This record gives sequence, C-alpha cells and structure tokens, in this order.
Amino acid sequence: RAPSSSCFSWSPKGKQLVVGDSNGALTQYKPDLKAVKVLPAPSLGGQPCRRRQRGVVVQLPICRRLPRQAQLHGEAMNVLLAASANSMELGVLGLASDQVSWMQWVLEDASRAELPLNSATREETYPVGVGLDTSTQHELPWGEGGWKKEKT
Repeated sequence: RAPSSSCFSWSPKGKQLVVGDSNGALTQYKPDLKAVKVLPAPSLGGQPCRRRQRGVVVQLPICRRLPRQAQLHGEAMNVLLAASANSMELGVLGLASDQVSWMQWVLEDASRAELPLNSATREETYPVGVGLDTSTQHELPWGEGGWKKEKT
C-alpha cells in the first residue's frame, strides 16, 4: 500500500505543489498534477555526526508579501480545499476511489470557487483565510433545475 499524504505546500508563485507523505518523502507536482521530482526521506541511521556546526546559511526569497496558505480538510467529506495568498482561485482536491490518492477536481467555470474582483478598482483580491460552513438548512440548486434539501 502506498504511503498516505500528510501535508502539502504551494510554491510562492503558485506554480507547483509539494506533497509530503507519511514516510517523509517529498514529491513535487506541476499544476496538472504530474510528478516532477521526488525527494526521498533522509536516512536516520548510521554513525552520529561528530562535527560541530559553525555556521548556518539561510536563503530567503525576496517577495513583497509573504506567501501564506490555508487548508481545510473535511474528514467525512474526503475533500481538501487549498487557498494561496498569491491566487484568487481556491483549489479543490478529492480522495480518489482507491481511498489512497488525491486527485484535483476540475470544476466548470460556473461552479469554480474563486474570490470576486474588488468592486472599486476591479483588481484581483486574495484570501487571508478559508472558512467552510456546513450547517446550511436552505434548499440548494442541484443538477438541471432540481433542488436538494440539506440535512442538518
């Protein structure tokens, strides 16, 4: 059985996704979810390091705004919503039928989750967080002209 995914992160520009699995390996994906690179988990065995650390090199990206991400996972729904501070769209991933892997849901234009344009400037807006309310008691449009009453 393949290891399950335990975390993920979008690149600062929102062009790639890195997924960490339960074995500690990292897999880098393009937006079409094709694996580009796999970084295996570090080896934890062997001889202990006997050298002292004398310096640390830290490379930080130069950005006008810090990349932020939010994730919301509905355990019963097997759906993962992903929002990035650099994108006005919300990514939707669903658990595949094999109950092991996740797949990106490609939604129609009318049902895509995205933030509206700023009404004054007509510029894009970006998320600062994600919330999902599952307590609705209203009838929702469902299919071609049908309605579905949500259970409470």
